[in-house]
Amino acid sequence: MLIPSDITANWDQFVAECCAGSRPLESPDEVQRAISTLRRMWPERLDEIQAKGDGPAVTGPAIALGQDLGRCEFLAGFPAILARLRGGEKAAMAEIEVASAFVAHGLVFELEPPLAGKTLDSVVRIENEAVYVEVIAPETSEAMIEAYRDLKDVAVAIVQRRAGVHVDVLLGVDPRANKQRILAATDSLPADGWIRRLPDVGLASATPIASGPMTIPPRIKSPETAPTLYNFHARIEQKTCTSATVASPMQDERATRLLTAELHHFSKTECNALIVCVTNVPGGLTWWEPLVRRWFQPQRNTRVGAVVLYDAAVVGSPMYVSRRWRVIENAHALRPIPQAFLDALRGMGDS
Repeated sequence: MLIPSDITANWDQFVAECCAGSRPLESPDEVQRAISTLRRMWPERLDEIQAKGDGPAVTGPAIALGQDLGRCEFLAGFPAILARLRGGEKAAMAEIEVASAFVAHGLVFELEPPLAGKTLDSVVRIENEAVYVEVIAPETSEAMIEAYRDLKDVAVAIVQRRAGVHVDVLLGVDPRANKQRILAATDSLPADGWIRRLPDVGLASATPIASGPMTIPPRIKSPETAPTLYNFHARIEQKTCTSATVASPMQDERATRLLTAELHHFSKTECNALIVCVTNVPGGLTWWEPLVRRWFQPQRNTRVGAVVLYDAAVVGSPMYVSRRWRVIENAHALRPIPQAFLDALRGMGDS
């Protein structure tokens, strides 16, 4: 896909070739400004997007990113965030998206304010109050990186020890602490496609790989309501394919560690809000909302006045990036969040 430099003059071509016929919700002039902003401020990212192909799933996020960058361009502190973004820091994308939403809704705020020797992501000033805001993207956290790394270690080891089969494992134990037990159990797993319960490991199956594409998603479905993390690994050696999918339900403890790790940013004497982008993590809004409610306790995590979850998804017709926001107040907070800010947050994005 090559996005024309003059989109307004080639609108029908842009819709047909870059959007797969799905007309953007934004006007031609708005799309032109967004893509021109992206080309000017982050040209290498536009090159990456154009190399991916076409269609709403590619072009929609490109337009949204250009709009976000354009709204934030003249904010104090923006150049530092843009530098982090261009340097490959994924968490900076969530900060840009949140700052863009604040601008779009007319909030008065400052990026990267200092507070007691620390630097937070932003501070919103509303109803004569200052609300300090920290933004996180869980997929970039050490807790999530560690979880996927542990699953990968097991998947790689299985593939090294078996040949010509696809091994599917749904773990009921911690992969790091029980790696040798898992490998010993999967070493002797018959390659007949049957799903077996392995004591002190979980459920597993091994299936011969004849030809064609190998299985990537977990074939064994978890009975738990928690989202499933998984890693797929494969190798081809002398035309023999071997692969493994190792999955594990997401544990509350790992997710709450992620939230708790942000508490040190906040002062007990200020109003504080934690905004969490759940677009790229398993479970999304549905699973994370009750988890946050359980995280709020009368004697714990009281310095956070509210946790705000948001996600983004491409809608195809008309094409646009839909963002949903969900506000969860902490009834036990030391400093409640001003109602005007909560109302503004609830008014952002799509319901």
